[in-house]
Amino acid sequence: MNFLPRGVFDWGFHQSRPHPALVWSSILALIVACATVAREPAPAPVRTEPFSVSSFRSSRGIRTALEGVVVIYPDWIYVVVRQGAIRTDQRDPQQYWDVRLRVALGTCDDEGHWSVLSESPAVRVAPVLSIKQNANQLDTLTRRFQDTLRLNLGVPRGTELRRSLLSFTLEWPLENRLAMYSLITDVALAEPLDPQEAARVRHCAEKAM
Repeated sequence: MNFLPRGVFDWGFHQSRPHPALVWSSILALIVACATVAREPAPAPVRTEPFSVSSFRSSRGIRTALEGVVVIYPDWIYVVVRQGAIRTDQRDPQQYWDVRLRVALGTCDDEGHWSVLSESPAVRVAPVLSIKQNANQLDTLTRRFQDTLRLNLGVPRGTELRRSLLSFTLEWPLENRLAMYSLITDVALAEPLDPQEAARVRHCAEKAM
C-alpha cells in the first residue's frame, strides 16, 4: 500500500531532471571535444623506401619474389607488398595453402652480433594467391599475388635504424616440422650508411641467417 500522496514520485522525478539548456550545452561540449580529437593529424612517415627480394633462382622447395614499399614511422614499420609470386615444383594446392610470410627487424652491434628486435605476425599467402583449399590441382607452378599483402611491426625504443635491416621469412610445414628461410632486404631504414658500414651490417645479417 502506498501511503505517500499521489504525485510525489512524479514531482520528485521531474525536479531531478536537468534543465534542457544544460543538456544541450553538455552535448555541444562533447561534440566539440570529439571534433578536436578528430582534427589531430596522424604522424607523418619518416621515410618511404621501395624494396625487391627474390629466391626464384635458388633451389628451395618453395620460392618467392616480392616487391613493394616500406613505410617507416617513429614507432612502427609498415610493409606493403604490391606485387608478389610463389613458385613450387608441384601443382598440389596444399603446397601453397600453409605458406606463411613474416618480416623481421634486426640489428648488428659493434661486435658483429646480429639480433632480431621485432617481428610481424606470420600471414598466410594463400588468400592473396586466390587459392581454394578444396582445389584438386593448380594450372601453373607459379602463382602471382592477386591482392596487396600488408605486414607491420614495431620499432623498439633506442633502435639504431642505421645499423638495422629488414628480412622476409617464408615458412611452411614439411614432414612434421616447419621449413623456413629468410631473404635480407637492402632497404635503407635511416640516412644511408657509408658503403663499408652497409656491407658490414649485411654481412652480419647473412651470417646469422
